[in-house]
Amino acid sequence: MASLADFQKHHPLTRYEHYRGYVDRMMEGEERVITGKTPTSYLRTTGTTGKPKYIPHTSKSEFLGKAGIAMFITLRCNHPGIGSLKKTMYIYVAPKVSQAKSGALIETIGRLPTENGLFFSSYTSPIEAFKIHTGYEANYIHLLFGMRDRDIRMIMSGFVSVLLSALKQLKLCWREIVQDMENGTINSKLHLPTEIRSGLSEAFGDGDPKRARELRREFEKGFTGIVNRIWPSLQVVFAIDSTGVWPKVDGSFSQGVPLFTSGFGCTEGFLGANLGPKLSDVDGIIPLPSVVVSEFIRYEDVDEEQPRTYLMDELTQNECYEVVLTNGYSGLYRYRLGDVFRVAGFYHNSPILKFMFRIGQILNLKYEKMDQKVLDASIRAAVARWSWCESLTDYAVAESTLLADDSSVFDPGEENPYYLIFLELETTSRSPSLTQNEKDKVDEELRNRNCDYDRLRGEGSISHPRIHLVRPGGFDALRDYVLQNTGATANQYKTPRKLRTMAMVDVLKDHDEKN
Repeated sequence: MASLADFQKHHPLTRYEHYRGYVDRMMEGEERVITGKTPTSYLRTTGTTGKPKYIPHTSKSEFLGKAGIAMFITLRCNHPGIGSLKKTMYIYVAPKVSQAKSGALIETIGRLPTENGLFFSSYTSPIEAFKIHTGYEANYIHLLFGMRDRDIRMIMSGFVSVLLSALKQLKLCWREIVQDMENGTINSKLHLPTEIRSGLSEAFGDGDPKRARELRREFEKGFTGIVNRIWPSLQVVFAIDSTGVWPKVDGSFSQGVPLFTSGFGCTEGFLGANLGPKLSDVDGIIPLPSVVVSEFIRYEDVDEEQPRTYLMDELTQNECYEVVLTNGYSGLYRYRLGDVFRVAGFYHNSPILKFMFRIGQILNLKYEKMDQKVLDASIRAAVARWSWCESLTDYAVAESTLLADDSSVFDPGEENPYYLIFLELETTSRSPSLTQNEKDKVDEELRNRNCDYDRLRGEGSISHPRIHLVRPGGFDALRDYVLQNTGATANQYKTPRKLRTMAMVDVLKDHDEKN
């Protein structure tokens, strides 16, 4: 195959199940199955939507290096003040690593290679901090070392939700951190392996009473804008906001510090880098053809097994496409990613892509195909109409067809399927409860945004959604369940908007406000 046209003509579109058998053989030790070079690692997906996938990688460091160059070029273009000699606080929890029979590592795409200490010289935390596998301890240590340096210019985190979790923890444990700062100690209550604690103590050295006093004064004033006050030179937060929680961070802990999203990547490949407002007025990413080969399927054709694909120069503005990637490092060829993007504009001749939703997360009781973006917008619009509610903290949905007959949320008198929606709200004006009229607002917003759903509701083929309020801590319990029962890690975790197992439903049901 001497051209992309030949490639498109002769090689079929693929999904992971085309590769699973081959990958199993490779993990057992067989060589030259789908990659010429022997994989050094197998990247495990989260597995929250089914059996985990294992993506072979012949050089994760080289692949991420190529993507990283593009990301940091656009970051520096947008925020030149970060300075190459200034430290970055990186909030990170080390994922567990195992080994395949072939000898290759089984890891996640986000695992940092602690074998090379020089890599960590730009971070406030020492290398030992990046070996901590527990979230509370990792957050504590990164915050402790990060707050010792008043002059950091950037905060990094895989996802904004991880940063928010750390800042909420800081609100509860700041006294202990200030005490450690003052005395030059590492909190004895932290569950840390002896060798890691020893390395952290050596790296932390003597206490800094002056910085401790400064921090104590700021914390005692409250936590509104605390990020800006303890790091006055902070330029940017570098993270991905996959769940829309950045306004909550910016409106409370951080006020006015900009968020810069790196780009769009996943275990299977890195699609593109974020241009940022200094390079483009259009929000989105541009594909990186030097990293992966990108093809695109028109959204109206995604149900076909082998639809026609389009290349970067064949895309139409405002049209939506599913992305197809070819990644030579992993041996995935013409791989259907399942993520849908809209062409929001162009940067010179390159399309600017805006993520819309993931096909695998669509709700579909009949044929309404309720996609994630529509669902998200509908729920947020309904909540905004409840004057007593300050904000939506988190949500998840399930299809009633998933429910067991003996479940307390199963409606035995209902013949038609319905959506089961769990909401965690932030409110201070009244005890959280919903009137029927308020519940109806969710249904109304869904009907306004999806004509097929509206038609099926009008016909009586789909019943009204059942809304359940979740007590604070319910979605934390869901997170703990997913981390304990899937291949997900704390750095990878994103709230599963669609609950795919009865066990996941039970976790939130057990935290129902009515219980």
